Amino acid sequence: MILFLHLFVGDIEQLFWISLSIVEYFVFKRQIYGRNWISKTVFNIIIYVLLFD
Repeated sequence: MILFLHLFVGDIEQLFWISLSIVEYFVFKRQIYGRNWISKTVFNIIIYVLLFD
């Protein structure tokens, strides 16, 4: 059970980093630094809340 949970958390972490990479790619592509910095922060907060609720 603990092993399964660990694997599951690992998958979430991997998904988080993949989605973060995608977001950073679009942020870099658009290069509207002010607005994207805010949306990135909001995204990070949402992910944090989802992971540690």
